[in-house]
Amino acid sequence: MATGEAAGGSSGTFYLQRQFKFLWDRKWSIIGVTILAVAAALLLTLRQPRTYESHALILVRPDPIASASPTEAINMETETILATSPEVADLVAEDEAVSFSGDPEDLLEGLDVTAQGTTSVLDVGYSSTEPAEAATLAQAFADGYLQYRLQQIADSVAPLQDQLESSQKQLGKLNDQRAETSDASEIAQLEAERATISGTILFLRGQLGPFASSEPLTTSTVGEIVREAPTPISPSSPQPVRNLAVGLLLGLALGAGVALLRDRLDDRLRDRDELEYHAGMKTLAVVPLAASRRDKNRTSLVTAEKPHSPAAEAYRTLRAAVLFAASQRHLKVLLVTSPNLQESRSGTTANLGVALAQAGKRVILVSADLRRPRLAEYFGVDNRTGVTSVLSGQIELAAALVQPGIANLRVLPSGPTPDNPTELLGSDAMAKLLAELREAADFVIVDVAPTLPSADAMTLAPVTDAVLVVADSTRTSRSAIQRTREQLDQVDARILGAVLNRSDLHEARSYPTSGDGDYASRHRPAPQTIAAGNSRGRTREHTNPSG
Repeated sequence: MATGEAAGGSSGTFYLQRQFKFLWDRKWSIIGVTILAVAAALLLTLRQPRTYESHALILVRPDPIASASPTEAINMETETILATSPEVADLVAEDEAVSFSGDPEDLLEGLDVTAQGTTSVLDVGYSSTEPAEAATLAQAFADGYLQYRLQQIADSVAPLQDQLESSQKQLGKLNDQRAETSDASEIAQLEAERATISGTILFLRGQLGPFASSEPLTTSTVGEIVREAPTPISPSSPQPVRNLAVGLLLGLALGAGVALLRDRLDDRLRDRDELEYHAGMKTLAVVPLAASRRDKNRTSLVTAEKPHSPAAEAYRTLRAAVLFAASQRHLKVLLVTSPNLQESRSGTTANLGVALAQAGKRVILVSADLRRPRLAEYFGVDNRTGVTSVLSGQIELAAALVQPGIANLRVLPSGPTPDNPTELLGSDAMAKLLAELREAADFVIVDVAPTLPSADAMTLAPVTDAVLVVADSTRTSRSAIQRTREQLDQVDARILGAVLNRSDLHEARSYPTSGDGDYASRHRPAPQTIAAGNSRGRTREHTNPSG
């Protein structure tokens, strides 16, 4: 079982914390988007014309002809449609107070009629750029609705009123005939006819109700205006406070949404928390990003040339973690790998080796990346003989080891590139070589090819004491570090932890710098250059760049 432990807390808690942290780190972008949204809302508000609204309230009464009882519920949806009909608009256009000569249906554009909840009250509203016009048209539509409704009722009762009048005339004639005759049989017939016509009259009067009389109809029969439309004092639109509040909320939502979308689309590891969560191992050190583009593109041995830089402090933190692990369990041979290429794996191996050597430990660095070896470049040593030369029996181990000019440190280059690197690393000869190196040093640090493109790391992991995984915040993806952990778990590799390279100083929380170095760099002697030599005895001065 791997020895690395995942960061504490549940995955859901970590996810929320990461989202909040990401939003906080992008706060200025979110604020910028919010300011633009608020500015757009303000511009829209200033360009909107002032609109005034006026409302009249109508208490609607049931149709006395069609309703079964005076308390029957009114279909307010139907009344709302009726109040906004072109027929009502025609009546409004004819109103003397309106004096509208255009198409009556154009008046409907500013009209808004709604029912007040479950009541029988209609809210007749009208909006206009002129306050007086809004009040006039709101009142005109309220009056027009009552007039149209009264007209509908009048049209429906007219036939009944005509029939009632005709029946009353017939009854009068029968009464006259009854008074003039004395014939018993004729009187009986007239009485029968009178009874029939009287029944018809009673029925018609019951149907007509208040409309049975000859008095003129009024709008109070169908409804009553309980509040007339007032002339508005202040505009209803635009509403600056509401518009700016909406712009603020939309800006925050849009800014946060864009930031979270970028976060979801960006699969890179940005900080140590993400590395610990996705790799399921402790982050032992965070190496800050190089200060300049020139430094980024060169091999970096900052522990020797810039020992008081933030990067060197990070490698000393890593050294402390390695020494503590060695004191707790048997740890001498450490394998260093990474998910993919160009993630500063060899640079981490070189700087960790120098840091341990500076602490007085005997260190041997082994360049076991037999595909694209880079470890020798950090010390300027000859790479033509090394691991493959020893494994093939061409040279003895003692002759292959190189002194790079740093006390307590030796380097075993990779040697010529073989055709079968994985098989060579998994051979008995390689296991024997590591056993010899274990006896010759306090720490043996093995730089091996990336885990995902090759099986070299999985091959060497079982014969080493622990594995150190190197990630790069500018290159390593979350999915890549997860797959790396899964592959190492397949061979029961003992995971020591992880190193995050090229991390932003702000996110890495590194020591603050002042001038050319950190707080510890003042009044310190300048670092000395390294006299690098190769296995053939040649020496040259090698200046180790940072980055």
